[in-house]
Amino acid sequence: LVMGFTAQMKDTMIKVAEQYPDQKFLSIDNSIVGMENVVSAAGNCNEGCFIAGVFSALLTTRTEIPNINPEKKVGYVGGKDTPFALDGYLGFVQGVAAVDPEIEVVTIYGDSFTDPMGMKEWVLSAIESGCDITYAMGGAAVYGAIEACEEGNAYLFGHDGDYDEAGAGVVCTSFVRNLTAPVMQVIYDVRSGSWDGDSVYLCTFSNGGMGLTDFSVWKEAIGEDLFPQDIVDELKGYMEDVSDGTIIVDEYPDFRPYDRSTYSIHT
Repeated sequence: LVMGFTAQMKDTMIKVAEQYPDQKFLSIDNSIVGMENVVSAAGNCNEGCFIAGVFSALLTTRTEIPNINPEKKVGYVGGKDTPFALDGYLGFVQGVAAVDPEIEVVTIYGDSFTDPMGMKEWVLSAIESGCDITYAMGGAAVYGAIEACEEGNAYLFGHDGDYDEAGAGVVCTSFVRNLTAPVMQVIYDVRSGSWDGDSVYLCTFSNGGMGLTDFSVWKEAIGEDLFPQDIVDELKGYMEDVSDGTIIVDEYPDFRPYDRSTYSIHT
């Protein structure tokens, strides 16, 4: 089994998989379809962004919590307006609207996922616009978002990695994907002779492939008396509804090459 990680590997993996049709390939964090010698392991970030939107909408009205202002505004900042970031944006906006469609989403796109100083400026712009919590899809630039929230006295919802300790006090929680879960399942299936070519192994909230950090760092920072446990409890219901298909999260058009209603998907 040959494994390739990140979206940048997609074109190369397709080319090599065509040259070696008897070799098994696993595309991680990217979906390749139509090839019997390739399977994919992916997690839908738009679903995590949906939960981030729900949390942000619930938090922005809780003015008893320090640094939450009376304005009904939350921020979505993308390093670039790539299909990946736009897919996340649709999920985030849908999550906000599910709680309160009157809450405004301040949206800012930069020109890099690797520019912490740029990300800091973009998040500060969102804060200056009235956002007390921002979701920053910033890749390696996330630390600039943390600095912006520290300086601007605002909160951050971490994207696709555990940033709670790095942003202690300003990072409420982080959306994380455990791609180990589907990758290990593919390895198990290969070893047991259960190869199912041209399929997707998907991270979900219910199979442990996606989730949130445990809020413990933020809870300690703001104190147990002010910690909104009711919001955390409410999020669990939303995650269950997303996992079982009760809530279908919006997707950027043509971003995913498979149709979930007809395609072979392992969860």
